[in-house]
Amino acid sequence: MRSGLTVSLLAFTALAVLALLAGCGEETPAADPEVKIVYRDTPVDLEDTEWTPPIEGDPALTVGVTEDQLFRELVDGDDAPIIEGFQGGFWVHISLRTTGLGRSGRIDGRLVVDDEDDPVGKLAADLRMTPTREGFFERSQVPIALGEAWQEHFADLYDRAGRIEVSYTDEEGRVAERIVKVTFVEN
Repeated sequence: MRSGLTVSLLAFTALAVLALLAGCGEETPAADPEVKIVYRDTPVDLEDTEWTPPIEGDPALTVGVTEDQLFRELVDGDDAPIIEGFQGGFWVHISLRTTGLGRSGRIDGRLVVDDEDDPVGKLAADLRMTPTREGFFERSQVPIALGEAWQEHFADLYDRAGRIEVSYTDEEGRVAERIVKVTFVEN
């Protein structure tokens, strides 16, 4: 029969070995030293729902995505993930940032595959942008649905070159357009 101390030492040793083994596996790649993510809690006045930064400069539209709650611009050559919706359907989600345009307006968007004549997805909607402290208007997670013909064949779009074409017209009739060349990929 073993003493309580021996049993305790054996149990402790077994737990220590399991803990060490749990840490084994692939190495985590080092973080990119040039990328610095800063998280801030910015004071927001929830009572002032009508505050709008001044509209300055020429109308400009930036198409991007939201990652870790931050806007990232999509540039030519980036991937555009095709997302399966919780209630069905397939989408490409984009985020928008504008300057020189009003807060409310109309967005027209198209997903186009380079070798197709018709767009594989479209969006036409009125929307209201959110002002940022930096003076932009932003809208996150704007879904562009794949067309009905592509809903069952969405995987045929994976790894195909295409474009996200977006136009935003504010209530005063000012317009900005943007086309980003992307590769449609699986999410």
